[in-house]
Amino acid sequence: MTLVKVATSIAIRAAEERWMQERFARGLERYIAEGKAPTQALQSAFRKFKSWLVSIYRDFKNLGKEPPEDVKARHGSHAGD
Repeated sequence: MTLVKVATSIAIRAAEERWMQERFARGLERYIAEGKAPTQALQSAFRKFKSWLVSIYRDFKNLGKEPPEDVKARHGSHAGD
């Protein structure tokens, strides 16, 4: 087997593994984000995780948008505006 074929094979396996890990992670995120804990002991953890995920996704949705006026004012005062 040539070096190029070996490198390609390794890259393909790495990409497949990454895809499986991402698929698992997204499934777990959705499961926990539903907020339905399998036991009473996990209820609080599931609620907190759901809240945390929602805040992260909300932040991602707002990326690239104009910041609120209070944030702009605060940063402007730090920069000497």
